[in-house]
Formats: sequence, structure tokens, C-alpha cells
Amino acid sequence: MAAEARTGARPMDPVGHSREKRLFEDGLRLQGDDRRAFLDSLRKEDPGLAHRIRQLLDADQEIGDYRILRCPGEGGMGLV
Repeated sequence: MAAEARTGARPMDPVGHSREKRLFEDGLRLQGDDRRAFLDSLRKEDPGLAHRIRQLLDADQEIGDYRILRCPGEGGMGLV
């Protein structure tokens, strides 16, 4: 509770974390207009959650000074 009072952040429950992880993974599979439509739809339902997912997706697209422009492939072990 003290952290919440200091930062305004609430601890995430396991169900919320699981949903956020699933939405993030769903967003990773989308690109361009499809990803924008996904985030727009989520924003209408839960603006705060949409913002967090957007931040995660944006952070996942950058590695150091490099920016990932597209996913070249996907296989049994995940995205390449």
C-alpha cells in the first residue's frame, strides 16, 4: 500500500497480469494498420491498459540504437 500511495500505481493481480501478457503477445503478432486497430479497440475498452500495452509494444521494437521495423518470421519457438 505504501508504494501505491507514493507512485499511484496499484499492484497487479495475477489475472490482470495474465491478461496484459496475452494482449501484449497478441499485439506483437500484428503490424501497421492491424496493430493500430487493435490498440484503438482496446483503448475504447480500457484506456489505461491500452496505454500500457502500447508502451510495451514500443519498447519491444527498440534494441539499443536500433529500431525493429518488421518481424521477418515466426516459428515454433516464437517470433524472429
